[in-house]
Amino acid sequence: MKNLTCLILVVLLGVGCKSESSKSESNLIQLANDNFESISKSSLDKNNPKVVLGKALFFEKRLSIDNSISCNSCHDIKKFGVDNLDFSNGARGALTKRNSPTILNTHLQSSQFWDGRAQTLQEQIRMPMLTDVEMSMPSEEFIVKKVSKIEFYAKSFGEVYPNQDVSMENISEAIANYIESLTTPSKFDDFLAGNAVLSSSETRGMKVFIDKGCAECHSGKLLGDGFEEFGVFDSYWKYTKSQKIDSGRYSVTKNEDDLFVFKVPSLRNVTETYPYFHDGSIKTLKEAVKIMAQVQLDEQISERETDDIISFLNSLKQSQSTGSASSTQ
Repeated sequence: MKNLTCLILVVLLGVGCKSESSKSESNLIQLANDNFESISKSSLDKNNPKVVLGKALFFEKRLSIDNSISCNSCHDIKKFGVDNLDFSNGARGALTKRNSPTILNTHLQSSQFWDGRAQTLQEQIRMPMLTDVEMSMPSEEFIVKKVSKIEFYAKSFGEVYPNQDVSMENISEAIANYIESLTTPSKFDDFLAGNAVLSSSETRGMKVFIDKGCAECHSGKLLGDGFEEFGVFDSYWKYTKSQKIDSGRYSVTKNEDDLFVFKVPSLRNVTETYPYFHDGSIKTLKEAVKIMAQVQLDEQISERETDDIISFLNSLKQSQSTGSASSTQ
C-alpha cells in the first residue's frame, strides 16, 4: 500500500511538472509572438520562368559596364546575400561607399538601402546598375539595348514576356522574382508556430533581447526595418572607430531630424552577414551587440548576456530543412 501511494505521488508530481513546463513554453511562445512575426518559404518555385530568367540576370556580369561584376558579386547567395567585405568592389576597380547589406528577404522591407532612398525592390535593383561605383552603366536605354543583343536573353524574354520588348521594367521584375524566391525561414519561425523548442541559451537570449529593449527596433518579420538614429546615447563613431562619419538618411532628405539615421537592418541570418553596420567597421557580432547595447540603449551588458543574445540570433539563421539560398543557384 505504501509503495502504491508513493507511485501515485510520483505520477501526480510528474504530471504537475509537465503541465507547468507546457504552460511556461506556451507563455514563451506568446512572448515571442507579441514581439516578432514569422515568415514562410516563398511560394515562388525555383523553376518558375520569371525566377529562372531573374536568376540568370542576377548572375549576369554583362549588366556592368566592363562585364566584371553581377548583382551576385556584392550579394553572394552562397554567403547569405553579402560579400563579407567592408565595402564592395564595383566596376572599373571602384569601391562602394557603404557596406552591402544582404539581399535575402529584402522584398519584405518597407524601403531599400541604408538610407531608404528606394521605396521598392525593383527600384533598388535598377539603381546599382546606374551608379558609378557599382555597375556604372550609362543609362537604362544602354542596359536594355545591351541585354536585347544577347541571344539568350532575346529568346528568354520573348518566352517569359510574350508580345513585350525587353525593358528595364521586365528586367527588374524578373530579378525581383528571383530575390523573392530566396525567403529564408528559420528554426525561430518553427518556434513561433509552436513546432520547435529553443535551447536554454537561445531562450535566455530572446528574453534579454526583449527585456533590454532591442525588440523596440528589431521586431516584426525581419527583426528590423524602419529608421532609427545610430548613436542615441553617444556618437557611434567613438565605438566603431569609423574612418568616415556618415550622415545617414540626411543625405537623402536634408532633414536635420534624419542626421545619423539609418535603416534598421534585418537580423535574419545576421550571424553570417559580417562585417557589421553601414560601413562594415565592426568585424564580430559580439562586438556589434555590445556597441548597440551601449550607444542605443545605454546598457553595459555582461558576457553571458551577450553570448545568450548571439545564441538567440543564431536561431534566425536559415533552417537546413528549408534548403539553403545557395541551393537555388
